[in-house]
Amino acid sequence: MATMSSPLRVCRGILKELRVMQGPSYKESLAYSYVMDQFRKNKVTGERYCRAQQEAHHDSHTYLCLLESTRNHLYLHNLYHSKGERSQEEAAGLVGLRLPTQPGGVADEHIRERERESCFLQKKHEDDREDKQHTEGVEKRRGDPAEATCLA
Repeated sequence: MATMSSPLRVCRGILKELRVMQGPSYKESLAYSYVMDQFRKNKVTGERYCRAQQEAHHDSHTYLCLLESTRNHLYLHNLYHSKGERSQEEAAGLVGLRLPTQPGGVADEHIRERERESCFLQKKHEDDREDKQHTEGVEKRRGDPAEATCLA
């Protein structure tokens, strides 16, 4: 069996969990009064060593574990179950996955738009290059008026 922490540490842990659940007025609650009474009642003195004190310490440690586990459960429940029905994308995102894009979907439309822009820029670049070659050819042939009329 694993060694348990000291009774003082367990008492502080229980009081911390009560403070988290009930806020700053936790000292006025019945749970606080009960926990403090039980720890005072089962305090070990030099005159006695009894099995009941060890059982009380074990029970308090178990209660602390219950309070911590309940708090963690509520946190996880609110994180994953509090938003009602989720879309498939949100559900996949919770576990770190992405859905594949479907043809004709929104993501597909963005890809097509980018492809159109790149094709337009590429065609414009090719047209500019052809214009430049055409202009250079005309300048070379200016001496022959017959060729100049054919190119124009």
